[in-house]
Amino acid sequence: MLSRKLLSALSPSPTPQDEYIDWQGHEWWVRNSFGPIGPNYWGRFRENVSILADNSLELSTYYYNGKWYAAEVDQNDASLGYGRYQLVYDMDPSTFDPNVVLGFYTYDQSDPADGKRELDVEMSQWGDPNQESNVWYSLQPVGDGPYRQSGVRLSPASPYTSEIIWQNGQVYYSTRDVNGLLLGEAYITDGVEVPGNEKVGLNLWLMYGEPPLDGQTTSVRLKSFTHTANVTKTNALAASYSADLTSGYGWRFINSSAVTGGAIHLPCIPAYSQVMSGNVIDIRNSSLFIHIASAPAVGNGSTELLFSLWFDSNNYLMILASGGGMAARVRQGGVNSQAGLGTLDLPTTSYWRISYASGVTTFDISSDGVSWGYTQTIATTIPDAALGTLKLNLQCGYYQAETSPGSAIIDQVN
Repeated sequence: MLSRKLLSALSPSPTPQDEYIDWQGHEWWVRNSFGPIGPNYWGRFRENVSILADNSLELSTYYYNGKWYAAEVDQNDASLGYGRYQLVYDMDPSTFDPNVVLGFYTYDQSDPADGKRELDVEMSQWGDPNQESNVWYSLQPVGDGPYRQSGVRLSPASPYTSEIIWQNGQVYYSTRDVNGLLLGEAYITDGVEVPGNEKVGLNLWLMYGEPPLDGQTTSVRLKSFTHTANVTKTNALAASYSADLTSGYGWRFINSSAVTGGAIHLPCIPAYSQVMSGNVIDIRNSSLFIHIASAPAVGNGSTELLFSLWFDSNNYLMILASGGGMAARVRQGGVNSQAGLGTLDLPTTSYWRISYASGVTTFDISSDGVSWGYTQTIATTIPDAALGTLKLNLQCGYYQAETSPGSAIIDQVN
């Protein structure tokens, strides 16, 4: 997918024909072009950008004279610096065309370095009509770690609120629906710049400049934009987290996984079904447990159920059941440390818990979630910042021939 930084780097110098609007206490430049900038044409037509009677700002894709035009406004007054950037907007994910991207970001045009001070929140299906609408968070240039939160299922309760909280050494991103339900969040602690001459941008653009798949105009109504200085964010400990398993909103579902009947269902299939939380988990001096209501059959010995707190593919904490045996694993810097946890035997081993304190991860198993045993401890050198920004990741599948091993069902995440 095309980064916002490329679009900005290709932008033209202002001309006498430029148009400006006043909205939410700021002056905004309306992007326009007679030729393509990046893959998109950008229009300053009233059909693309308009302030409505309720003072909301509407951005629309627009077809004119054989071309599709995208819409963008860029802040044209003083930089805002640290604090909370908050955008409230109306959109219907069920009708949002897969080729359309909604962007909310900061960018420093005056800095010659690539990607300077670019903080992005973007929402799209990225051209794929078969995947969930994505909420994408990134700090450019994108590095390792949970810089991208994608695939979370959006609730239909619009308007949504997306925010960027930028403070010394950290950026926090989140998106909530009108009821306050957290749909996705991310923390970034590496490569965070200090403020400079960055400005806010809001845009609605087309993937690779391709027309909407349905051939129809897409509009998003931006209800408000605010910046509040001196706002900071501290992530909540895992022990305060309790997953909502009633709707599936705010989860990423892969390969037939689902939330139904108040539980996560993970079919045991060769491609491995998977579900990942939109919430960030801080395991430092804390713990998280799940309850396994049902597990796949052992079969020929290749069925697996994996419960991990995941930073990236080289750094995670995991309890796994494989071929009927159970193990604790810490993967750090791409190297595994592992210890046995006995045999999977529901309901005796139905509660799985991961805890961390003082450089040690503890793995426990229980029949009731009260009395814990089968304990293993593994020394852990995953960076502290990473342990504060983990994602819950559940997977189920098999790697050799198996016959109908069933599904895993997880009905508690606390």
